[in-house]
Amino acid sequence: MDPSIATTPAPVAPRARLPQPSAVDRKIVLSRILAVAEARRLGLEPTADEVVAMTRWWRNEFGLLDLPSFARWLRWSGMSLADFQQMMWDFAALTKVLEHHGAEIDARMAGHLRIHTVRAFVGEGRP
Repeated sequence: MDPSIATTPAPVAPRARLPQPSAVDRKIVLSRILAVAEARRLGLEPTADEVVAMTRWWRNEFGLLDLPSFARWLRWSGMSLADFQQMMWDFAALTKVLEHHGAEIDARMAGHLRIHTVRAFVGEGRP
């Protein structure tokens, strides 16, 4: 990583660039908070290699593999490198917790999907 990225202060992104937080965003942030706590409780903290892999995946996903583009996005977003690295650590922890609880998640998924059929049921009219 280019050391200038770490030492360049991140400007605060103009509010116009930031999406309005939604209820789903709040649930996602809560999921991160709980996953980090669960990872620590279970001793599943991500390794440095896992965080690097998550970072590579994320940067690839958004086409920010080259350092200049990544640095421009960091400045544009107002996110510091330290904040970005913390997010990647959190995402890696979330991935590990999802894997750990995979069987229980799978067992509960049908009920989760069934509860969401209510929109179609109400939208189509009741039989």
